[in-house]
Amino acid sequence: MDGRSSVYRSHLQDKRVLVVLDNAASEDQVRPLLPGGGAGRVLITTRRLLAGLEGVRRLVLGPLPLQESTELLTRILGERAASDDGSSLAHLAEVCGGLPLALRIIGNRLSSRPACGAAELAARLESEDRRLDQFTAGDLKIAHAFGMSYEQLPDSARRTFRRLSAIPGRSFDAALASVAGGTSLEEAWDALDDFVDLSLLQDSGAGRFRFHDLVRLFARDRLQEEETEAGHKAVSARVTSWLLRTFQDRRLHGERAGHEVLHQRPDVRPASDRRGCRTRRNWSAARAS
Repeated sequence: MDGRSSVYRSHLQDKRVLVVLDNAASEDQVRPLLPGGGAGRVLITTRRLLAGLEGVRRLVLGPLPLQESTELLTRILGERAASDDGSSLAHLAEVCGGLPLALRIIGNRLSSRPACGAAELAARLESEDRRLDQFTAGDLKIAHAFGMSYEQLPDSARRTFRRLSAIPGRSFDAALASVAGGTSLEEAWDALDDFVDLSLLQDSGAGRFRFHDLVRLFARDRLQEEETEAGHKAVSARVTSWLLRTFQDRRLHGERAGHEVLHQRPDVRPASDRRGCRTRRNWSAARAS
């Protein structure tokens, strides 16, 4: 490998070349293909952050805004888009959550089935229980893309990842992640770093994290497939108990006193802020939705 890399770099030394490394899995995979100098440039696309690479400019691509998602879906459909209601296409784009692969799959499904309208497909995507299965077009499956990242995790991190789907609400902190995963706080932080690195979680800032809606459904499917029903109930019970006790302690003792009380109880870990706490009624509503 060292010899081939040396020959490769010598050929590129005096050339203006753009090297595109698509879907890179690791730093070790990339380093032998980096030109040593000269006028060449390298464009790397990857699910991982590849934080070990030095001297690079990183551009993190988040989900597309709704307008751009709708425009992309319309371009994928081409002339077919004229036969569909604009509001139905916008709704489909919204369900895709700004993920280009999801938009490509939905666009391909509509293009390959002229008799299926956008409104009909949007109705089939309403059910969360079957939504992920609908993101399939031939050998394109969005679950496969998520699975490639999931399979790169060690067993303990996979367990934490799928159990995070039992947390109600839209965001959570490391303390609640440790409760759901049944791990220490330090192990939860390490796992969350891995999930963000693999684009399985979004870092919302201020120590809070959130799933993309489709990734959350994938995590829930993994939880149902890979753990027993008793395991599901145990995770839900831990999360519910922790949320209720955190809320009760803070309501009774205030924000600062709540931290002191919680730290004295080894079976309960405090949330980072009030956004991690919900009343019983709000928690039940979030879980039902």
